[in-house]
Amino acid sequence: MLLDISKKKINFERIFKSFKKNLIDYRKFGLKFLFFKFILKYSDLYRIRGNFLSLKETWDLVINTNKSIIRLGDGEMLLLRGKSIIYQNYSYRLEQGLKKIIKNYDKNSPYLLCLPVDFIQASNKKLKESDRDRIWLNSKIFYMTFFPKKVSYGNALIFRLMNYFSINLKDIYENKNIIFVANEES
Repeated sequence: MLLDISKKKINFERIFKSFKKNLIDYRKFGLKFLFFKFILKYSDLYRIRGNFLSLKETWDLVINTNKSIIRLGDGEMLLLRGKSIIYQNYSYRLEQGLKKIIKNYDKNSPYLLCLPVDFIQASNKKLKESDRDRIWLNSKIFYMTFFPKKVSYGNALIFRLMNYFSINLKDIYENKNIIFVANEES
């Protein structure tokens, strides 16, 4: 039986845009990126399992090892994809610097990479229901493609819980110079 497309509208412009976007992603990020993009985009129940620390484990590690914290949130994930964000224009040099931090991250690094664990580990269905899939689905793809898997990642949501953060901040950074950058809501 042949498919009769005469009664169906085919949006060739949409198909072309999707093809063009995937071709750009392929050229910039490679086949592995496209593979995970396909798997994650069409699998609602897929959940990433990684070595992610709880809020308490994140602070304990920082206190006991004297490591610096590097938080990679939605803005940094967009910068990694070549996008500008409201308070930072895209820069190739910045993108490459972030990628170097990620690529060189291991258990002996002087810093702890912190990721928004709740969003990275959420099922795609849950992200879609909360209208967060546009940002976090691509971040999950980046995690699967570029991030080392045999290391622990801190919980970046600790910065959103300022009460927890401010109570513990003194214990961690007493008698040290620190730079803390946050938005008004943190």
